[in-house]
Amino acid sequence: MARRKRSTPEPEGTAVRAARYNQRRLAIAASPSPIASPTTATGRAPRRQAAPRRRRPSNSNARPATTRSTDPTVPDPSGTCHFLKLPAELRVNVYEMILGATYKRGQILANLPIPAIAHINKETRNEVLPLHFETTGFQVAVGTNSNQPGRRHRRESGTLGLHPNVTASLRDDNGLGEHGALRNITFLIYSSADIQDARQKLPAFTQEAFRFLIARLHITVEKKGEVKTQRLPGVTHHPALREIRDPEVFDECFASAEAMAREIAEDDDFSGGFKVDDLLKIAMEFRVQKAGSKASEDEQED
Repeated sequence: MARRKRSTPEPEGTAVRAARYNQRRLAIAASPSPIASPTTATGRAPRRQAAPRRRRPSNSNARPATTRSTDPTVPDPSGTCHFLKLPAELRVNVYEMILGATYKRGQILANLPIPAIAHINKETRNEVLPLHFETTGFQVAVGTNSNQPGRRHRRESGTLGLHPNVTASLRDDNGLGEHGALRNITFLIYSSADIQDARQKLPAFTQEAFRFLIARLHITVEKKGEVKTQRLPGVTHHPALREIRDPEVFDECFASAEAMAREIAEDDDFSGGFKVDDLLKIAMEFRVQKAGSKASEDEQED
């Protein structure tokens, strides 16, 4: 059986193929397709235009402009401290309000309390520290051996009991010593047998620290430089309070301390307040060198 030969189509001409191609393009262009891209008169899709390039600022590190808040509690975004732009009188009023609210009661000098506003910068520190040491009331515990004039008790009396770092800071003319002139100081007088226990409890300011308190010596310096002293009682009804055996010697210690405070104030170098070395001289007047007498001139210990 003979195979049939496949008939091959005759090749179409170029004109026929071009006509069919154009018909298909026209049919596609005429169809209502929602995603069909727009075409130009030539049948080609228009060329997409590039987005305009943004210009860079001349200073690439320039920060964007910020708006200043009207709320006074919100800090300035620029970091500027506008407090220092206030008049000096208003700043002093602010300092007095802060100190009055923070230090309502007497402060223990051994704790060396410094207001937080003094740590902002050097200018506020130089302004608030003199006012702090002038207006804040400070307390220091001092022992007396008027009841026990022995050598061991004499060593514990007539001292301030300050840490060496605190004493050095108050003596430093480039530090607190430049501003540390105290004008309101209270000496808390304890027996030399109880002074160590009292000093350990005083920083916490508990009632236990005052149960052995014999008496107090309050010294203030007025604006005109006048020194005023006042003797105040301590705890009078505590069963553990040690009785003063020789009231005359104890009264003599107080009189000598008051006289020493006035003598310091009459000195030409007196700066309107007591330095830490002045406090030590006053404290030394509560040391009795031998029984039945008051002599404290030649021996001073810190």
